[in-house]
Amino acid sequence: MWPNSTESDVEFAFKRQPEDFRVTELRSSSFDHRPLHVYLWLQKRDRTTIDVVRQLAQAAAQPESSIGYAGMKDRFALTQQWLSIPSDARAAVQAEIEQDASLKLLATAAHGRKLRRGELQGNRFGIVLHDASGVTDTTLARLAHTGAPNYFGSQRFGHNHQNLERAERWLEQRQTARGRGRQIKSFTKGLHLSVLRSFLFNEVLAARVREDCWNRIIEGDLCVGANATAPLWGRGRSTTAGLAAQIESAALQAHQALCQGLEHAGVKQARRALVLRPQRLRWLRNADVITLCFDLPSGSYATSLLAELGRARLGSLDADNLELAS
Repeated sequence: MWPNSTESDVEFAFKRQPEDFRVTELRSSSFDHRPLHVYLWLQKRDRTTIDVVRQLAQAAAQPESSIGYAGMKDRFALTQQWLSIPSDARAAVQAEIEQDASLKLLATAAHGRKLRRGELQGNRFGIVLHDASGVTDTTLARLAHTGAPNYFGSQRFGHNHQNLERAERWLEQRQTARGRGRQIKSFTKGLHLSVLRSFLFNEVLAARVREDCWNRIIEGDLCVGANATAPLWGRGRSTTAGLAAQIESAALQAHQALCQGLEHAGVKQARRALVLRPQRLRWLRNADVITLCFDLPSGSYATSLLAELGRARLGSLDADNLELAS
């Protein structure tokens, strides 16, 4: 739906089995060792984070909101991440994990509060590409140096963009009812808002890719560090100017109803970098199989990085996946 920075006819196979896509969460802070919550360093295979949260909450006979996690990880993958539970649920939850072959408890720690969304530094990936003889070392070296457009991945928008369609319907109904529409869970509302903001960001980034200025700073850009940014839409004026503002305005012109709906929903405007730069990218070849290892910051999508290498033939579609490496 959105253009890559390169036009490549290279194909490779991806996700033939969960072990082809490994994700390890990188924690951003230490533990205070207060025994109010137990943190579980948990490995899951072919499971969504939300599915595991629901299972552990049921085992603990507690609401899902009592289970903390920093980000949602892919379903069709082998992932390791921290989850937190109230300390009095430890015995029941550990017994549940021991009986489930898709889960493995790797370590525990004590902390004084529940794990919060976004409380992670990033994610470490180990990805296996099959039939990848067309992916050259030159292409990989360029990716390591230049990076990729920092698109929100297709997983954010759901299979056949179903998440986006649901979010647009919800926003339209909310505006029609002037905020008095059907009540939904805060998690679902947050997902709808996030999907809509992600879509608008991708539209602006796509415009920058078409103008061949996604990976450089142009007149009027608002930068964070050395990176130009685009808006995560919400209340508050965009502080871009000049050429950057012109491109941004033109990209969003057809989506004014979404912009206004997000403003009325009360979310505040924020910024996101246009360029996704992998850290410590390295690779190993074995015939036509390439194993990639790299780190990405929180909120980034490995699939957006892989899209710069060519077209992936998915061995398994993540229809139930909401987010990748958030």
